[in-house]
Amino acid sequence: MTKHLIFLLFMCGFLTSHAQNWETKTSVPAWGRDDACAFSLLGKGYIVTGNQGGFVTSNELWSYDPVTNSWTQKTPFPGTPRQYAGSFVMNNEAYIIMGIAENGTTLNDCWKYTAETDTWTQLADFPGTGRWSMFSFSTLLYGYVGTGAIPGALLNDCWRYDPNADTWIELESFPGGTVRETVSFSIGERGYVGLGFQAANGTQLTAAFHQWSDLTNQWTALPDFPGGPRSYATAVANAHQGFVGTGQNAAGDFQNDCFVFDTETASWTAIDSLPDLGMRGMSAFTLSAQPYFLTGLREDIVRVSSVFRYNPPVKSSPNVLVYPNPSTGEAIVKGDELQRIQLFTLDGRLLREVVPTEVTTWLGELPTGMLLLRLLSGDQWICERLLVY
Repeated sequence: MTKHLIFLLFMCGFLTSHAQNWETKTSVPAWGRDDACAFSLLGKGYIVTGNQGGFVTSNELWSYDPVTNSWTQKTPFPGTPRQYAGSFVMNNEAYIIMGIAENGTTLNDCWKYTAETDTWTQLADFPGTGRWSMFSFSTLLYGYVGTGAIPGALLNDCWRYDPNADTWIELESFPGGTVRETVSFSIGERGYVGLGFQAANGTQLTAAFHQWSDLTNQWTALPDFPGGPRSYATAVANAHQGFVGTGQNAAGDFQNDCFVFDTETASWTAIDSLPDLGMRGMSAFTLSAQPYFLTGLREDIVRVSSVFRYNPPVKSSPNVLVYPNPSTGEAIVKGDELQRIQLFTLDGRLLREVVPTEVTTWLGELPTGMLLLRLLSGDQWICERLLVY
């Protein structure tokens, strides 16, 4: 009896000490899973696919409402049930890409989910090598996938997806080498990729991180992840910061530590650990700037349906207005704390740079097409798309 009481007191202390900024929310009303796809659309969070100790019901799509803290089942994913798929969101639509089927078949199909109509659309197949455990993220303009695993080998290629044309083009290879079970997230015109296995047999873990920029079309090395090399970690971002945590280290230990990456200072800071045992294969989405970590395989080898929300310190977004947008040839930027305005073409060419002297800045005559605005307001850089026709 005494031993049981000591254990319960220990667990209560453990969970309390790790739960300072984490809240436990309503679990997904389905079997636990790991390595699923999660995303947010129009103020709701979603989870689909993954391994539930089988794939029979993993195509069920569940939607989370943060206002009611409840889940609703939506139209199931119509593709082959899968694990380790890629996903990203563009123009208020979610994309599910590739993965591996329960029988070990490598998949190369691509699907789009539209939340407004609760419908799925099959897109053109991925033209490169089908794979699983790749990185996937989207910037303001494009979707990206790369690296990952095929039977007996790893990849280091990188591809860009144009949602308007439903086409892919291959870019320069990922500079982090061949890798699988990476994590990725994006903020504005930049994507971030790191961690994972660097050998096909599941060894040689890395802590390296790299940043992609749409403006330069280049990768840049970043400071290593301070939690050490690992795989099966989780990552997601809000408008200012990336959140990375959990996973499995080289010794096979499941982790529950978490870190935040500040994109302006390119620095990492430890935050409160997840209020549970170590986890791997979790999924994540962001709602109202708050990251949610959900599902996964716990260190006691139980697949869980748990949902945790992290409450980061409030960091206000700059009050900046770009209008008219779309534009017929001219546009205005308005903001109280604007310090610099940069205007780029999609291929990264700087069209002009302005140091504002007033609250309202006229950008002058603009070329037609989709342009990128990079705005420094206070101590924050923000990005906006500007369509000129």
